[in-house]
Amino acid sequence: MDKIEVEKIILEHLTNNQKTSTDEIEGAVKKVLRQRGTIGPQSRPQYGAVLKWDERITDEDALLINEVIYDYLYKRIITPGVNSDNLNLPYVHVSDETKLNNRKVEIK
Repeated sequence: MDKIEVEKIILEHLTNNQKTSTDEIEGAVKKVLRQRGTIGPQSRPQYGAVLKWDERITDEDALLINEVIYDYLYKRIITPGVNSDNLNLPYVHVSDETKLNNRKVEIK
């Protein structure tokens, strides 16, 4: 995945979930990777048997997710907290919907 692709997935998630968490954002990207067959259960025939394993997200993709989250925090598209009981990370909310929508237009 490249950064723009990760960002598009995160933008879609934030559009539909204005109060969320960094774990849920990461989960949205992982869901797409699972749907593509990039991560999750894998198998292949080998020597008359079937070799099975669980493919994990690559370090590069995991770091890209964090990079986009921190870019959005820095640009104040998202801000920590979702309510008075959960004011800190990992909880975040969309703090500037205009910036969010502008970014969606910029990367189309």
